[in-house]
Amino acid sequence: MCSVKTNVISCHFPLNRRPLHISFTVYKATAKEVEENLVGMTIVDGVEIKSYATHFIDRVIG
Repeated sequence: MCSVKTNVISCHFPLNRRPLHISFTVYKATAKEVEENLVGMTIVDGVEIKSYATHFIDRVIG
């Protein structure tokens, strides 16, 4: 899972990538976390994050 600290997203993934099987509950929880922590944030160059794509949630999960 990724964490957000001081406007930086950090993700750590294992070197041996295997298919990830998660429940829709985990997917919704991850989307909620992104909604609460990223949407509405303004990045360094002044661009505001207004939304996210479902593909982004896929990438965050792995």
